[in-house]
Amino acid sequence: MGKLIAIVDDDPVQRRLLDHAVTQMGHRTIVLEGGAEALEVLQADGGVDLVVLDVMMPQIDGLTVLSTLREAGKTVPIIVQ
Repeated sequence: MGKLIAIVDDDPVQRRLLDHAVTQMGHRTIVLEGGAEALEVLQADGGVDLVVLDVMMPQIDGLTVLSTLREAGKTVPIIVQ
């Protein structure tokens, strides 16, 4: 089975498009609607292999998610879009 990829985006259309593309490539996804939800899931060490992270999100933006995870010592690869 493929890798587990977290898709973090506040835009439901973008989430759906990315989810479809990633699953078509044989990977599993976890779809998250914002920065707070992403931090909760990713800090819990849920076995995510890669994160696709939107920069512009309300409340907690992608750069804050990225820096918070790095400060916590999380080394999961992150693609910022």
